[in-house]
Amino acid sequence: MAWNKSGIKDIKINFSLTKLIKRLQSDKDFFIPPKMEENAYKEIARKAKDNIKKSNFTDNAIVVDWENMRGGKKKNLKDSTKYVRNWRGNPTGPPLIETGNLLNSIKATKSGVEMEEYGQYHLEGYTTVKNNFTEKFNMVGKKVPSRNFFHSMQFEFSEKEKKELVRKINKVMKKSNTTIKKGQ
Repeated sequence: MAWNKSGIKDIKINFSLTKLIKRLQSDKDFFIPPKMEENAYKEIARKAKDNIKKSNFTDNAIVVDWENMRGGKKKNLKDSTKYVRNWRGNPTGPPLIETGNLLNSIKATKSGVEMEEYGQYHLEGYTTVKNNFTEKFNMVGKKVPSRNFFHSMQFEFSEKEKKELVRKINKVMKKSNTTIKKGQ
């Protein structure tokens, strides 16, 4: 029986997907061209702020159009949240803008985007803990939904950046030839 019907006697392999996978796992910024990086972080910060201002969140009960992950009719804040905000002397809506501290803290840096630490709780959702404040307002153990304001980030690469990315991928995958011969 022949090894194959095409007459191929051996196959030379000059790339390794394993090398590419390892590189991608170790280099989170592999796909971001160096010159684009700082502009990308600025755009991410700008879009996150815009999403907060428009109450445009994903991965939570506020989103109505799950199929397209776009905010439809937004659910209002719970009455208990409005009451607490009013008691503090702050506006009763929209979500994530009570004092403006989180919104104003979102900034691009040379190495990423930074914000107030408590912003992470809003991205992931959380359960309120027991303390004097939550006990006073009967809010101990209440689940607060995630409000992902870092979604819908799309960037376009220029043709030059696309070519550079393909060159980088090919360079990382390249390896010396391995030959698989008939019968191996």
